[in-house]
Amino acid sequence: MGRRPLQCCSYLMLLFVVGCQSSNATEPEPVPEVSQPPGPRVVARGSALTVPSERVAPAILPPPPRTEALDALLEAARGASGVNAPAPAEKFAPGPVRTSEEPPLAQRIELPPVTDSPSPLPKPEPAPVVPAAAPATVPPSEFLPPIPTLPDVPVPARAAPSVPPAPLPPLKAAPPSGSVGVVAGPIELNGQPLAFDALSKMVDGNTCSSCGGGGAVGGCSTCGACGDVPCRSGGKRCEPFPAHTAAGRVIGLIYSSVCCPDPCYQPKWEPLADAAFFTDAVRPKTSTRFRWDYGSHFAYPDRGEYFFARADGNGRGPKANSLVKAIPYVDYHELNMITEIAMGNAGVQIAVPYRSVNSSPFGQDGAGFADMSITAKTLLLDSELALFGFQMRTYIPIGQTGKGLGTGHVSLEPGLNFGLRLAPETYMQAQVVEWIPIGGDKDYQGAHLRWATSLNHVLWRPIRDVQLVGTLESTGISFQDGLFTDPVLGSQRLAKRTSAAIGPGLRLFFCDTFDFGVGWQHGITGKYLVRDELRFEARYRY
Repeated sequence: MGRRPLQCCSYLMLLFVVGCQSSNATEPEPVPEVSQPPGPRVVARGSALTVPSERVAPAILPPPPRTEALDALLEAARGASGVNAPAPAEKFAPGPVRTSEEPPLAQRIELPPVTDSPSPLPKPEPAPVVPAAAPATVPPSEFLPPIPTLPDVPVPARAAPSVPPAPLPPLKAAPPSGSVGVVAGPIELNGQPLAFDALSKMVDGNTCSSCGGGGAVGGCSTCGACGDVPCRSGGKRCEPFPAHTAAGRVIGLIYSSVCCPDPCYQPKWEPLADAAFFTDAVRPKTSTRFRWDYGSHFAYPDRGEYFFARADGNGRGPKANSLVKAIPYVDYHELNMITEIAMGNAGVQIAVPYRSVNSSPFGQDGAGFADMSITAKTLLLDSELALFGFQMRTYIPIGQTGKGLGTGHVSLEPGLNFGLRLAPETYMQAQVVEWIPIGGDKDYQGAHLRWATSLNHVLWRPIRDVQLVGTLESTGISFQDGLFTDPVLGSQRLAKRTSAAIGPGLRLFFCDTFDFGVGWQHGITGKYLVRDELRFEARYRY
């Protein structure tokens, strides 16, 4: 009984010593286990193996260190129990002493390079296809209020028209010979196809619905025709004029132009109708014109106070020297700027001239602004065949009469302008005006009638918009009253004296915008007004 308690005490002593030694060692922190998903594990080749640190890898406790006190206790316990225990060297192998430093890491193991291609990864099995559910149909009554049911009411049947619509009159059978045939288009009117020209004329109003023809339509070759009788668009029936003589044909042409104009004609300015130099144009046109005139040997310049004021020494005109009673003739230069503003068939024209007069050796020379003029113009008849218009020109005295630059009084000049087409490339311009002085010398001032005609013809046209037009013009003045001063005989009566001139001209047109040209006239009567007159003109139209 004495040895059993001693043996128990030895074991308790041994446990106490072991517990004290193990409590000094630092216990590793527990590392949570990382769960891995089931399935094959894939390892990437070519990466070096590494040893996890002590904080990650689970720690393995080394055996407790050997001490002399522990060996004496173990020997005492063996002797008391009488058991031959193995030698301490065999029981506890000496191990390294654990310190607080980090244990050495394992050496890096170099893997051989990968030469063969890695095996392909297993393909995942496709997921089963589940059919999509059909969308649920929402009845309209889910969001909209219910629609009330209407009572069944019988719809009466539409009665057929008792009178069928009147068919359109037949179109023209065939165009005249030499013209291009009209091809019917896809547009139909009451079941009948319409040509493009016919439809255009119907839209523009160029039909004869009120001429008794029942709305006949057609191209430009039959434009404005009601049956076989031509008529004005929207007007009454026009009868053909019985022309058997030349005078009858002229009257018939005037009748056709005034009462039955061509509905296909489109009014426009054209170069051939406005090519004259000494004859005013019929159609107003917005433009700016520069004109230069040279007059050689203007005889009796004070006749009727048309160019000079009274110049016998008793009037406001230039005085001659002591050798003669009056200035017999002068030469002059005149630069004129003419601006015209037109709107439709009416226009206004303003002209401001600058004149230089050479009266040597019979009188004093002079230069300055001459009398300006303002012209109101309107177009009364506009057709393809003929043009007819009216104008009123007013002369305003702003020139110095003592230098021969003006008449010293106001003058009015009403006139009529004409245009007549003689051929496709030939046109005639004409003009008749009456010059009426107001406020001049009661003896010298006198009215006169002036006329002008021009025959225009296209001489050269390389392209449509460039053409050279030649003119042949004739002008004349018939004095009705007044006096003039003869350098030898003195004052002479002017009534029933006529002066006339004639000459050619050339004008080059560049489309309807710009043109320039030169014209010349020569006096052909014994008591001529100007022996030679040269005119250069350049015009720009807007």
